[in-house]
Amino acid sequence: MVAGFGMQIWIYTEIYIVLHSTWLQTLYFTTGTLILILAFMLYARTKES
Repeated sequence: MVAGFGMQIWIYTEIYIVLHSTWLQTLYFTTGTLILILAFMLYARTKES
């Protein structure tokens, strides 16, 4: 989960400072979001058992 949050914060800050985004930054932000969602799903699944 830390990796997903870290990636999202890093890319969001980078876009905010530069005020310009490229398709790679969007891809990395999306990847960070997916990592975060999957980590939460995995955490919830292991918490149930």
